Amino acid sequence: MSIWNKILLGLIFLSSLVFMYMAARTLQTHKTWREAAQRQENRMEDLEKQIEETIQAVSEEDELAAMGIEQLRQALFSILIDRGRVWINCEPEQINAETGAVRVKTDFPDEDNLPGRHGIHEKTILHVFEEADVQAPLNEAGGRYLGEFRVTEVADGLVGMEPSMKMEQRELDRLAESRGPWSLYEVLPYDSHKIIRKMDKDYLSEVLPETVVNEYLFDGEPMTREKAEELGLEGRIVDEKGDEVADGEEGIYVRDLRDYGTWFAVFHRERTLWYDQRDSAQGDKQYAEAAAADAKRQVDFRQREAAELRSELADFRRELDAVVAHREALQRKLAEVGQSAAQMAANNRSLASQIVEVQLEAQRRIDERTRRVAQGAGD
Repeated sequence: MSIWNKILLGLIFLSSLVFMYMAARTLQTHKTWREAAQRQENRMEDLEKQIEETIQAVSEEDELAAMGIEQLRQALFSILIDRGRVWINCEPEQINAETGAVRVKTDFPDEDNLPGRHGIHEKTILHVFEEADVQAPLNEAGGRYLGEFRVTEVADGLVGMEPSMKMEQRELDRLAESRGPWSLYEVLPYDSHKIIRKMDKDYLSEVLPETVVNEYLFDGEPMTREKAEELGLEGRIVDEKGDEVADGEEGIYVRDLRDYGTWFAVFHRERTLWYDQRDSAQGDKQYAEAAAADAKRQVDFRQREAAELRSELADFRRELDAVVAHREALQRKLAEVGQSAAQMAANNRSLASQIVEVQLEAQRRIDERTRRVAQGAGD
């Protein structure tokens, strides 16, 4: 055997050792990975079990240990059904003080060119509130209800709205004066025993009117029907089962809840009727005032006419007195003239008789002379 064959056999032997070592390492690696994979599979099963328990909140014994994702989702849905969606930190822009139309900027950033990230759509009805500052004095805390609005425009981060019902001037002024931020409610907040009963009594005494504050302060308190009537409370006195107790028995006072949405709708409808009645009354008042002014003008005219007539009557009476006096003077003068005329007539008749006598005497004398003349001529 040559030296090269010996070297080749030695290399083959060494290579066999290397391959045997590599095979052993490969088997060990496979074993290690198989064990690791088994551990990961077991861990995955445990994690899936934990995930299922987290989602369903039910253990292997079918016991509810804590609220899971599904239970929390259902509770969240229940809250959303009662409360609806709410958008806070909204800034008003471009308020029209005459119509109440406004554009509101939401706090949802416009990223990735995705418009409408706020999730508000056109024709959606929203209830707008000023956000309250609980640290500010009560008269400066804000939180006023600004009205019900209908969405008319949706843009990137902006929502255009207009009042769903006609606003009166005071509401328009309050809207124009508001500087925000606003909260937009999809559902008008509802009255609740639980929420009010958890609030501080002193705070309720400050913010609620005196006419209804006792209803909120004594809500849920032990009381008899007689005591409730003495305090002027409207509501029910019930036992633990919710049944009304008899007179003289002590129970729990439960105030009547208020449906603010219905109240606002009824108030707006009645306010519209009141405005119509007010406008009608103002129109009637204007007509009455115009009629009174016209009557006053007529009275003034008639008074002036009466004064003029009285003046004319006085002038007429003076003229009548003058005419009567003149008539009397004429009558006296006529009487005098009549007497003079009668005297003159008598004188004229006397003179006429004398003239006739003179004429007759003259005629006789003429006749006499004529005869004498005639006789003298005959002789």
